[in-house]
Amino acid sequence: MKKILAVAAMVAFILVAAYPAVIQAAGNFSNWKCSQCGMERHMAGQKPPSASGCKVSNDGKHIWFRN
Repeated sequence: MKKILAVAAMVAFILVAAYPAVIQAAGNFSNWKCSQCGMERHMAGQKPPSASGCKVSNDGKHIWFRN
C-alpha cells in the first residue's frame, strides 16, 4: 500500500512540476504570413521563418509578418 501511495505522490509531483512548462510551450507559437506570396506558417518561437523560398518576390525572399 505504501508503494502505491509513493508512486501516486511521485506522479502527482511530476504533473505539478511539468504543468507550467507545458502551458508556456503551448503559448509560445506564432502565426506568420508572407506579404509577397501569402504563405502561412504556424511555428514555435518568436523568430520569423526562413527568408528564402518565395516565388513571387524579385529577390526570392519571403517578407514575414505576424498574423
